[in-house]
Amino acid sequence: MQIVRRGLLMILIFGLALPAPAAMAAGEPPDDSENSVAPDSLVVSAEELAAETDATPAAEPAVAEAPALPDNSPNDSADSAPSVQPSLDAPAPPAPASTPTPQVKPEIIIAKVKIGPDAQEFVELYNNGAAEVNLKDWRLQFLSKEFDGAAGEQTRILKTFDSVMLKPGEFYAVRHASNTALAEIPAIFDSNPKNGSIAKDGSVRLVDAAGQAVDLLGWGAAKQYESAAAKLGKANLLQRCAAAGAVRDSDNNVADFRAGDEFEFGRFIDCAPPEPVQPDEPEEPPMPANACLEVKLSEIGANLDDQFIEIYNAGSQTADLNGCKLATSSNKKRYEFGQVELAAGEFLTVNIKDSGLKLGKTSGTVRILDSGGETAVDTVSYEKLSKNMSWSLFDGDWLATYALTPGRGNAMQLWLPCPSGKVRNELTGKCVKESAGDELKPCQPWQYRNPETGRCKNYAKSATVKPCKDGQYRSEETGRCRSIASAAAKVLKPCRDDQFRNPETGRCKKIASTEDALKPCKDGWERNPETNRCRKKKTGNTKLTSYPVEPIDASASAQAVWWAVGGITAAGSGYAGWEWRRELRRALRRVRLPWQK
Repeated sequence: MQIVRRGLLMILIFGLALPAPAAMAAGEPPDDSENSVAPDSLVVSAEELAAETDATPAAEPAVAEAPALPDNSPNDSADSAPSVQPSLDAPAPPAPASTPTPQVKPEIIIAKVKIGPDAQEFVELYNNGAAEVNLKDWRLQFLSKEFDGAAGEQTRILKTFDSVMLKPGEFYAVRHASNTALAEIPAIFDSNPKNGSIAKDGSVRLVDAAGQAVDLLGWGAAKQYESAAAKLGKANLLQRCAAAGAVRDSDNNVADFRAGDEFEFGRFIDCAPPEPVQPDEPEEPPMPANACLEVKLSEIGANLDDQFIEIYNAGSQTADLNGCKLATSSNKKRYEFGQVELAAGEFLTVNIKDSGLKLGKTSGTVRILDSGGETAVDTVSYEKLSKNMSWSLFDGDWLATYALTPGRGNAMQLWLPCPSGKVRNELTGKCVKESAGDELKPCQPWQYRNPETGRCKNYAKSATVKPCKDGQYRSEETGRCRSIASAAAKVLKPCRDDQFRNPETGRCKKIASTEDALKPCKDGWERNPETNRCRKKKTGNTKLTSYPVEPIDASASAQAVWWAVGGITAAGSGYAGWEWRRELRRALRRVRLPWQK
């Protein structure tokens, strides 16, 4: 048995020492010293792979139980075994793992996108890598602006590619079927709606056969983009930039693409290199709101050619106006004071022409707002303001004045200055011609001076009684003016000694003496004790006649009266019986006479 074991071992050693079949077929003996490969040298770096790719064609590695033995011949099989002599005392080395094939990521990028209408739509792709790429089962998608990452109606498949080989540096375009202006492009969209396939707000995405996004371009109000959405121009054309012969692919749509109106297939547009992005400065903490409590309105020069608004510091300390605002009822704009400080009692004037505000000339409202812009610190309204007047504050009261005092304390002026040659009448406030004397001419005795106009007016045209003329006096009895001379000439003459003055008539009458015998009055007459004259006697209203008085028959008249009363009573009873006949009938039915029991 020992002899058999030694024979089998020698056969195994001899078999391992034989050269590979491929080497024997080529007639070249293997060189163990130069071509043997250790298991640790099977991992190839990217630099070594690139060097080998440039020198000789690449060969696919094969998985073997023993380390592969490379050969200088390009037809060598990867299954060749290395010529390694194992030790009889040592165990056989383990078989190494298979060497992975290096994967090169395809660099297919979007070069151009033309947005609707449908007769102009197209998408151009570009191979920016170093290897040829097969676009079989790749998809070109349009994503609506509402697309949030989930597949559905918000995604439209523009093109599912067949076997398209795109070499490095080559372009490939796909168009809308209605884009007859680019009929030289054979590839068309799979989806060709009449309203266009690509909207003015959205994204175009390129997806490989495994469903991984290769490139993305978003514009307008799209939610899907790289870093930032590109700006779309009026021509609805986006083109990728190239600078110094290098295609720009910074994964930032707004930096990599430019809007344009002219294009050329198979070319990029030259763009200046993007400006370096400055890091955002740290935000300062917000300042506390300024209440602007001590800032008040002082004067509003509204009905003027050069309008202004005056404010002042009503407090006892310096007021900070930072953030404080002015607002009017004429427009929605607001004027902010900025970094301004007002000392106590100091004024500040804002010219309306420079503020952007509008101010009504005759009526309006002005407000001072806090830094928040919502709370009104002071509000003043005015109306019916005359020309060249301002609305000013006087000891808490707002009054109209002709004195314009921007930047200083207010002054009251009720009238404008009079023109040359005229003076202001203090009574009327009107401008009158300047006279030699300052005093007004006196009015006539029958006149009075009107306090409003300063003119002389007749008493007859006034509500008061005019004074009497010179040489006249006012009668207390009649209220009329009477001549003093005439009254003196009409002095009553004294009566004679035998006369007396009648108090009623003022005339002189003869006094009756005892010697004078009064004549007796006639029959039917009597003497008036007051005048001593005879007058007819007063006998009443009945005129006496010469006919005798006839006696009256009382019995006949009495009978006539009773007959009249009886007739009236009977007539009334008959009428009452007729009116209440039904009621009387019912009452009689209720009454039972003794014999009706």
